Amino acid sequence: MRPARPTTTFPPFGTGLWQKKIADAIPGRIGNDILCAYTDYETDASGPYTAVLGCRVASLVEIPQGMLGVHVAAGAYQCRRVQGDLVSGAVIAAWQAIWQEELPRDYGCDYEVYGEYENPHDSAMQIYLSLKSA
Repeated sequence: MRPARPTTTFPPFGTGLWQKKIADAIPGRIGNDILCAYTDYETDASGPYTAVLGCRVASLVEIPQGMLGVHVAAGAYQCRRVQGDLVSGAVIAAWQAIWQEELPRDYGCDYEVYGEYENPHDSAMQIYLSLKSA
């Protein structure tokens, strides 16, 4: 769960190993979903931002050394469901479509949710986009 400055989004494949090795060390973990949070946007999606791979937790009070916590604030979010081959382009295609839209995004903290799936070549995930308050 170290921050990065990616230029594209990525689905967390190979998460079976990640879940077994890292997720078990996260105190207060809720469920088995993997999340990727996009936060610390300098401007918008075209500028630098931080991506953090992790999971839902009950509290950010206890964060193990070498890890960090991201608080996803309550607010307005738009959910996009992505269905298809998550390994070969469905996720990046969804983001590319989002980047072309005129959405009232606030670039606070967007996040992706990857549930447990048997076949990532035919599965689903969700993208949550933080929106400006009306």
